Amino acid sequence: MRYSMKHLILTLLIFINLLSLSSQDVRNVSWGMNKIDVQSSESLNIFKRIDANVNNSVLVYKDQIFGDSIYVWYQFLYDSLTSVIYQYYPSSTLEESYDNMIRIVNLLTTKYSEPIEIIWNCKDPDIRNIIDNSKNQNQELEYLFYTGDITGISYKWLTGRTFISLIIASGTLNVQGRDFIFPKFSIIYKSYNHDILLQKSQNEYLQKKF
Repeated sequence: MRYSMKHLILTLLIFINLLSLSSQDVRNVSWGMNKIDVQSSESLNIFKRIDANVNNSVLVYKDQIFGDSIYVWYQFLYDSLTSVIYQYYPSSTLEESYDNMIRIVNLLTTKYSEPIEIIWNCKDPDIRNIIDNSKNQNQELEYLFYTGDITGISYKWLTGRTFISLIIASGTLNVQGRDFIFPKFSIIYKSYNHDILLQKSQNEYLQKKF
């Protein structure tokens, strides 16, 4: 009986360990994967390789979301994947940018529940009250974003293994000599040890300089 119980516990531990190794944190990858494993999991061709230093490198891929171009940045610290960043640059009609922004906010909220924090950057501190009291909040939000009264909004989520940030900021596009404001955004996924490893890499790089 004792052997059977020990055998059962050992089997459960192995199974749990295998689940943690096979779980996907974002896209088709998990934190800690090396560059070779990430390249094997990514169906796209590499767009660019960036080496900040010997312990800090990035693989960049180009993808499409809602018909617009995005750049997918896989960052490796000490050959271990610690962050994935989606950089979104609207390339289609300006009218679609806001709708796509809201769709992504809703998708992330559906997957990760309500954000743990939302930070507004506005030219006028009363803008939040204007939106809250508006009969059509989405329409008012869209208008204030395109006029530049709202310069940015950031959303933050937290899972058992990942920090997630959606950062929205005003961008300017010049069309036939006229500037148009539109929302551009990035989605940042980071492992819990990302900031520590990044600081370590930067310190080691600086030490070699002096």
